[in-house]
Amino acid sequence: MSMDIISGVTIVSASFLFAASLVALFLGRSGSSRVGHGRAMGVLGTMVVVYFVAITHLLLIAQQVSLALGNFVVGVVLVVVLYLEPGVSQAGDSGDSDHENWRR
Repeated sequence: MSMDIISGVTIVSASFLFAASLVALFLGRSGSSRVGHGRAMGVLGTMVVVYFVAITHLLLIAQQVSLALGNFVVGVVLVVVLYLEPGVSQAGDSGDSDHENWRR
């Protein structure tokens, strides 16, 4: 049973790394525009979600519920930190605060 888990995680991880390198290669080459960068980050974000769901699914199939729950929590925290938190912090930044214009 443990060899099935190891081989499944290896295949999913190798597929994720290969696909992420292809995305970086092809979408990164499309120019340094913010649209291309945003599209690449969207694709990579979707791939991260699919990766953690696939690993969680493999662990649930192997009846490793505690490991699957831990993996799911790590995936959720990673998505929040990488993709949701920067948008929230930029939305709350007013741009004209007291510490920026103290010289005026």
